[in-house]
Amino acid sequence: MTEEDQQLENSIKEVANQFSLNVQIWNCCDGIKQIKQTRESWNLNLNQKVTEVQVQFANENPTWIPIETLLAIQTLTHKNNV
Repeated sequence: MTEEDQQLENSIKEVANQFSLNVQIWNCCDGIKQIKQTRESWNLNLNQKVTEVQVQFANENPTWIPIETLLAIQTLTHKNNV
């Protein structure tokens, strides 16, 4: 695992812990493969720093979404497949 991959994984675990999401669900769903890039920005409405990930699941154009949204999608996908 590269240092960049390790940093990304650590960021994901930090956010997952922050929002009480199960990191094991994230890992088993291979969610990290859809992430192209990450960025942090200041959300004026929330008045806080937000981590966003650029994702692409198929041949659609990549898009930026909050990492919490991606983790929620992975959680729901996992629950539906169980």
